[in-house]
Amino acid sequence: MPSNSHFHFDLLLSLSTLDESRSPSWVTLNFPTYLLIREGVDVQALEKKFEPLVFKHVGEQQYQIHLEFQSISMFTVSSTLSGEPE
Repeated sequence: MPSNSHFHFDLLLSLSTLDESRSPSWVTLNFPTYLLIREGVDVQALEKKFEPLVFKHVGEQQYQIHLEFQSISMFTVSSTLSGEPE
């Protein structure tokens, strides 16, 4: 693993081994999610397609979720974005 990666670990486990990962709640932000998007895809249009899916699972709950894709090339060791992995 490159030293400037935001993945720091001593051990890897399957996410399904954690009870928390099986929660039906979509309002937890404990697990970063990565998508491999083909070159040439309109990312903003893809984000829009995810909105109904998120609304279906979050609905009218007290939480407001804003979905925004970020290129992994934008990750930096010194980033100040809220909630971004190290």
